[in-house]
Amino acid sequence: PSEPWEDACVVAVRGSETITNWIRDLEFWTTPVEFEWCDGCTVEEGFYVILKEVMDRLVNGLGEIGCVPQNNASVVPGTTSVLYVTGHSL
Repeated sequence: PSEPWEDACVVAVRGSETITNWIRDLEFWTTPVEFEWCDGCTVEEGFYVILKEVMDRLVNGLGEIGCVPQNNASVVPGTTSVLYVTGHSL
C-alpha cells in the first residue's frame, strides 16, 4: 500500500453507556497495572479490565474480516496486521 492506512483495520470503541461502563471509566485513577502484551508498559486498570473482557470477541471479529495478528498475516492471503484503535474515553 502507498499510504499507511491502506489495507488496515480500524477498531472504534463507543463511549460509556451503562453504570458499569462509568464505574470502569472512573477506575482509570487507580494505580496503573502491567500491560502483559508490552514489556515495561502499564495501562490503567479500568480500561484494561474492559479490554480483557472483550478481547476474545474482538480478535475473533477482526479475524472474520481478514484482520489478523502480524505473525498470522503472511499465511492468510488478503489479510493485514495494521490495526488502528480509536474511540471515546480512550
